[in-house]
Amino acid sequence: MQRVRSAEQILPTIRALLTEELISKQRLTKKDIADIIGVTPSAVTQYTAQRRGQLTETLSSRKEIRHLLSGLASRLVSNKGTTPEMRSAEIIEAAYQILIILKGSHIEHRKEAPPEMESRIRLLRGRLETELREASRSLEVANSVNDDFVKMLFREIATDSMRHADIVSHLMGKLDYDVSVIDPSMRTHLKQMEEEEERAAEQPLSRLIKTQHPAIKALLRSIDADEEKHRRMLKSLSSKL
Repeated sequence: MQRVRSAEQILPTIRALLTEELISKQRLTKKDIADIIGVTPSAVTQYTAQRRGQLTETLSSRKEIRHLLSGLASRLVSNKGTTPEMRSAEIIEAAYQILIILKGSHIEHRKEAPPEMESRIRLLRGRLETELREASRSLEVANSVNDDFVKMLFREIATDSMRHADIVSHLMGKLDYDVSVIDPSMRTHLKQMEEEEERAAEQPLSRLIKTQHPAIKALLRSIDADEEKHRRMLKSLSSKL
């Protein structure tokens, strides 16, 4: 199979697989599908008529990718009232997540890695495999439950795991990561973002919104924790400028 290097490279294949999913499980018309995934009806016809290529077979053979696309198809149908831009953003985000999964399964040791780096690489490889397994399990659970908020909770866990896998895979491919170069022109943007995070932190959703639903509680706490995490991350970067 050709090496997949960008999310854009797999977007047509993702749209083709979404078309299959929406026709077989959601039983939608080609016009409805075209509206949902942001293409023309003739493009949907092309997706259904064309032979499956190797990339299509590769993506559909991976359980975690099937779970991801199945969940995405269900969300796109449920959120038909949202703007085309928001639906397109969801499909693009799925493409980046799939890219992470594919990248994680093709990580190879760099031949020039010195012996002292081998233990670090083994540790990172083990963590990468753990994160990808966790993402797969979380997507499987998200697709099997009916409660929308429980679905969101497990999708968030899956997204976090895939983001962690992306970070780990980058660390494995770059051994000299002790040196960092941060562009000073980022200073203004960082300050603005810090201010936004500070405003968000002043209104913790977990305190403002009262609910007995355990999944909603967990999601609200997660949002608040993310805002605090973002604030610390931005502050750490700013201190290096």
